[in-house]
Amino acid sequence: MLMEEYRFYRSAAVVYAAMAVEGFLNYYGVKRLGEEFYRENLERLSPHRKLAALIATCTGQLLPNQAELVAIVRRLARQRNALVHPKAKEPKPRRSGPHVHPAAPHTAADSVRDMERFFELFIQLDPEAVGAMLW
Repeated sequence: MLMEEYRFYRSAAVVYAAMAVEGFLNYYGVKRLGEEFYRENLERLSPHRKLAALIATCTGQLLPNQAELVAIVRRLARQRNALVHPKAKEPKPRRSGPHVHPAAPHTAADSVRDMERFFELFIQLDPEAVGAMLW
């Protein structure tokens, strides 16, 4: 029972860390560009493309694909998607022995650290963005 509760809270932390970053990007985009322009041009982009477009549009800086900030956004989205949009797989016959759950490659603490680092790096790119952070 405790293990199920642990997995639930671990998953929730991963999902909410990604939601915090994506929610901030959406809010920042609407605040900086206006709701109509943002919704028509940026809303449906993947998180890392949305980040790059917002930074380019709002600060005039081009983020390379290898930038730490881009890697963080991709990692958070990948981990969240693994939990909320799992890919269907054909069941394979079990071998004898107990079923072992694979270890999580990314922990809840990793996601929270990634989220915190995202905000640190984002403020370095646009110091005025601190006004868009509601906390």
